[in-house]
Amino acid sequence: MLGQVMLQDIRFALRLLVKNLGFTLVAITTLGLAVAANTVVFSIVNAILIRPLRTPARAAVRVYTQIRLSSAMSLPSLRPNTST
Repeated sequence: MLGQVMLQDIRFALRLLVKNLGFTLVAITTLGLAVAANTVVFSIVNAILIRPLRTPARAAVRVYTQIRLSSAMSLPSLRPNTST
């Protein structure tokens, strides 16, 4: 019963998409461009932020932490974090 109703809905939707070909082409093009733009942005973020930076010597990388003075103010620590 539910499968037949769903099949009728899909057929109806396909008939409407074929009937309004201009809308269908614009919708498919928009979806394609959105997927492509999302892929490009993710690739850039992945390459720059997510994937760790390649360094020749791990000892050359220093990680700085923040010292919290109060809830309203914090300053960066000048001592490198050596707990890696």
